[in-house]
Amino acid sequence: MPLYDFRCATCGPFEERRSIAESSGTATCVACGADAVRVYRSPAIGGQRSATGLADAVDDRSRHDPARVVGVPGHGSGGHGHGHDHGPSRPWQIAH
Repeated sequence: MPLYDFRCATCGPFEERRSIAESSGTATCVACGADAVRVYRSPAIGGQRSATGLADAVDDRSRHDPARVVGVPGHGSGGHGHGHDHGPSRPWQIAH
């Protein structure tokens, strides 16, 4: 049976296996029991998502559980890595 995407207005996205005959209509949210609407997306071709599909997936995740950036990767506390801290790293600044 195919896997379909649904979205609950309160709890967010979830997936449900259904037969093709039952693919349309609403589903019952697995968390709160409310009606959830089906979300339609572009199919993934060859098992790989398109750039738009990847962006949609990131957007869906961040809408309900946003990621926080706490520093520049590889720069510890935000310094330049020269043993002294002059504030946040500026990758576009070549000389300082």
